[in-house]
Amino acid sequence: MLPPIKLSEKHLQSINEKLTKPVKINGLLNESDENTRLYYLFEDRQDLDNAISLVLFNKPYDADDELSNEHVNALNTYKLFFQGIGDNHFFFNESTLIEDIRKSKTLNDYCQRDHAYQEKCFAQHSDNYNKRPYAFSCDYWIRYINKNHELVYGTLRSADIDLYWLLEDHARALVEQVIPHSIDMTELDTVTDVEGLENTKGEEATEMNITVNAHGKEQQLAELESFCRESIKQLTEQYHQQLITEPASISIRLENDNRDERYFILVVNNEHAAIQIELRKFESSFTKFDAPQVNIHKQYMHSFSAMFKEKLKSLNI
Repeated sequence: MLPPIKLSEKHLQSINEKLTKPVKINGLLNESDENTRLYYLFEDRQDLDNAISLVLFNKPYDADDELSNEHVNALNTYKLFFQGIGDNHFFFNESTLIEDIRKSKTLNDYCQRDHAYQEKCFAQHSDNYNKRPYAFSCDYWIRYINKNHELVYGTLRSADIDLYWLLEDHARALVEQVIPHSIDMTELDTVTDVEGLENTKGEEATEMNITVNAHGKEQQLAELESFCRESIKQLTEQYHQQLITEPASISIRLENDNRDERYFILVVNNEHAAIQIELRKFESSFTKFDAPQVNIHKQYMHSFSAMFKEKLKSLNI
């Protein structure tokens, strides 16, 4: 596992000197206003990327370069210093709308705007779509710079979604245990603008042929996987309802990603907690919470295992 990248005052100053529009830096503090940071996030990334690459790697930035994990982390750290908002240079990986950042003070604000945007998109694509009322639930990839001036990768997730992914992994392992199977994917002819795909006009998409081999138990596998999906949905919805009235809490755990990089999973239990998570004071706003005393996830994991066991009996597996 690579050690975390720490900011260097010398590098920051050198990068700033190469920017077309230098920002106000004081040691390891970015004292520029939020509009300047969002400018480098949404409007002039190339200028920033080039300045960082010239200082760190002694060459202009090239998006096609194959960088090592260490170089990727260094690039992300220094980009975040100039682009991220607030005390911890907070950043949503998937954020594409500048107004969502500007108008969101808390995590709950951002989730509400995200929900409204998704509902608008669904309604535009379906004449009979019934809009859903807002209920706090989220799953975002994030980055921020901690109090030690180190880059932190993380997932900011509601507790119901955290349970969902844990049950997904648990179900996958149980299914593979009782019905070993393989999935083969082969490319078909390349097509353009395939109906039903989120594909930019004029871009090519590749159709895939998916073949499942369960050694004669394909029908049982399909039924078991369908059962798992419905059971996970049911348990997750039950959990979500239970969490609404719980005291606000946040739990944090450390995991490794597929690059063997450490990242944090921050689990926010309900809307009461989300309202207290300030994006511009991110680290201090979540560290004030006490971790929940009981791991309620376990209760639902055990429930799913019991339901799965009963289902196996009906399938004669």
